[in-house]
Amino acid sequence: MVACRRQAPAPDARSPPSDLRAGALVHGAPGGPWARASRPTRYLHKAFESEPETVTHYIRDRRLERCRLRLLDPRFSQRPISALAFDAGFNDLSGFTRAFKAKYGRSPRQLRATARHTA
Repeated sequence: MVACRRQAPAPDARSPPSDLRAGALVHGAPGGPWARASRPTRYLHKAFESEPETVTHYIRDRRLERCRLRLLDPRFSQRPISALAFDAGFNDLSGFTRAFKAKYGRSPRQLRATARHTA
């Protein structure tokens, strides 16, 4: 006897589910269906139509915030800034530094130095 798994039908890519916030589509639960599923780019853009920012800006801002929090966290003080940036999903260090400075008004190195002096 073979056991069958019953799978829920896939959501229609043309209309995002109304009960999910756009950010949940990007984040998803670790190991959950949204994390494993490959969604078309247009699906994410459609979900973000009613949001004040684009998918790209949303993802970039979440990555920048992750880096900012780790730069302030003493547990990551010995980890190179480049490693924190790459771990967060950035693949260009100079682009990361420019985006970080534009968002927070100081470079990642300056933020880390300030955090070390206040700790």
